[in-house]
Amino acid sequence: MIFFSALFLLFAQTGNPGNFDTVFPAFDAVGSILLPFEYGVDGFAAKIERVREMGREPLGLVLTGGSARAYAHIGVLRVLEQAGIVPDFIVANSMGAVVGMLYAAGFSPDLIQETIEQIPPERLMSLVLPGHGGFLNAGGFIATVSKIVDSIDLKDTPIPILVVAEDLKTRRQVRFAEGDFARIMAASFAMPAVFEPALVNGHALVDGGSTNLVPVAIARDFSSRLIVSTTFYDRSMSYTNPLSILNRTFDIGKTRAGLQQIQDVNPFIIRNDVEHFSFMEFSDPHAIIRAGEMSASAALADIRTYLGTGLNSGLNGQAEALQARRDYYARRVPGMIRELVFGALPPFEPTARYKLRFKLSDAFGYSVMSLDDQSYFGLFLASAVGKIRLNAGMMAGLAGVAGHQWGAIAELIVNPADTLKFTSAARLWGDFDSYPAFFLQPKSAEIAGSLSWTSQTNLSIVPFVEGKTAVSLADGQLSWLARGGAKLSLISAKHLEFVGSLDFFVDNDDGSSLRYGPEGMLTLGYAEPLLGAVRLHGAMRQDFSANGLSFSAGDAFRGTTPSGTASALAVAGLDLVWFAKSLEFAAGEVVLVRNIEIGPYIDLAWKGFSASDGYAPDAFAVGLNANLSVSLGGLAPFDVACYAAVSSSGTLMVGLRSDRLHVRPSFVR
Repeated sequence: MIFFSALFLLFAQTGNPGNFDTVFPAFDAVGSILLPFEYGVDGFAAKIERVREMGREPLGLVLTGGSARAYAHIGVLRVLEQAGIVPDFIVANSMGAVVGMLYAAGFSPDLIQETIEQIPPERLMSLVLPGHGGFLNAGGFIATVSKIVDSIDLKDTPIPILVVAEDLKTRRQVRFAEGDFARIMAASFAMPAVFEPALVNGHALVDGGSTNLVPVAIARDFSSRLIVSTTFYDRSMSYTNPLSILNRTFDIGKTRAGLQQIQDVNPFIIRNDVEHFSFMEFSDPHAIIRAGEMSASAALADIRTYLGTGLNSGLNGQAEALQARRDYYARRVPGMIRELVFGALPPFEPTARYKLRFKLSDAFGYSVMSLDDQSYFGLFLASAVGKIRLNAGMMAGLAGVAGHQWGAIAELIVNPADTLKFTSAARLWGDFDSYPAFFLQPKSAEIAGSLSWTSQTNLSIVPFVEGKTAVSLADGQLSWLARGGAKLSLISAKHLEFVGSLDFFVDNDDGSSLRYGPEGMLTLGYAEPLLGAVRLHGAMRQDFSANGLSFSAGDAFRGTTPSGTASALAVAGLDLVWFAKSLEFAAGEVVLVRNIEIGPYIDLAWKGFSASDGYAPDAFAVGLNANLSVSLGGLAPFDVACYAAVSSSGTLMVGLRSDRLHVRPSFVR
């Protein structure tokens, strides 16, 4: 019986081959889907073969995709290195390729972690209109990686690495072992429909993990000695949300394909304990990295048994090259990071994208470049080349501010060197008139500009000058404002928060009387990272001309401000903050709300100072404030402050601000 069964199986496999090759020939558009494009793979294989010529089977490391969960690979690499285990080659896709490429290029695990913590990748993405196939553009990411890693071809990494992506045009897999480092990295995580497809070598590339999270079958072509570091997903979700259903359906296929390949190849597996993390948790890498360390440490004894002797036999003869690159990056990268954190622009290749721009509320603080006291919605063409950014577009006012119902705006940002930055804007304002005659009726023109430089120190100093002038097109009346001074901020202390500024202003904002004097602000805080913070803030403005000042939207008073004018204005406040990590949530695994801070506050406001009333404040507000970050897919986050307060006048006020009332590093894209 066994003999006849075996004979039947043999006949089924060889005697009746079917007609696949006839129906789907290799040159056919559908039949060729099974044939991958390969770039530099022969050279990649030759490097691996040299290890085999040294008398041992090469050690390959496969790093799986998993979005933010792939940060666990950093912890895995750290543990393996500490045990003296360094791979002879790496095969990776999706976010696993981001970690793997940096490591292969010569970044140590510590430097990879420092880089993603100081320059979070999620803040290097820009929301754009999906005219190029996605809602997120990775131009800022590509420019930043190119600046930090320097000009390096994928084929020149000390540790050979093969990166897998998928081509939308041909539906064929693309395997890169050579090519533009930053562009291939961007292609590796280009999640379909979220990111714009990456254009490389004529391909329109998306995340290779979108079809298979674990490219271990590819690694098997080069060695039978493989370690796979997995970052799968097993988070509970609601199946009443269509987006959750779509995400889960998408996940089923790529996870099943990955598991099937792992089962077929049977490598050594490090199953990272990150399956409960959301794929969007980019802003909390430390916890994910730590989970990778613990998972690798737990598997270390079995890894030693699997590998036997010769854990690290010279890295394909590239140990010296790897150390040289590590020394180079150890000298170079911290300085590059400081430049970017303190405001330097990464050099872009020529690009232009349409973006929606809107503002529903003012920010804390004032700048001549911001559009205060009005909300708006508009369409802009954002372009960049090198260290120059140019934006131009139209907007419609949402608050019906007279003379500002619509605006045509052009903005220029230039970063000629270091952190020196010049920003300027030309604006034409008007109202909507009768249609069709003079439908867009211009009312005024405005020019604004600022120049600043930031010292790259823990206590940074930012000297600045800025100005704005506007002219009425009806009567030629001219108004202007000029400010100059310095800001100071301490952004790297673990517990202390500090930001302050002092400047001198001159203006005739009402078009007639001149006002001038000093103004300053200060924010102090003490934070316990896992618990909360106590923050104090204050600001003051003095008018030496005695023509009078009035409160504005940027004065950080969260309540009903006193009306009228005075020669001096001041605000102060105290916040008690709880870091409400337990309240963070995701909606449909698409929108992520995190970095939540909640707590009571009291704000005080003075309109002039009088000894007769004991310098008592003219108004106060007691309320509850909530700060939070909102992002799409965990990427391109923005901050919002919401508050509700009872003012001294007895009125209840609910407000919204477009940032937070404390210092946070910013990244200009």
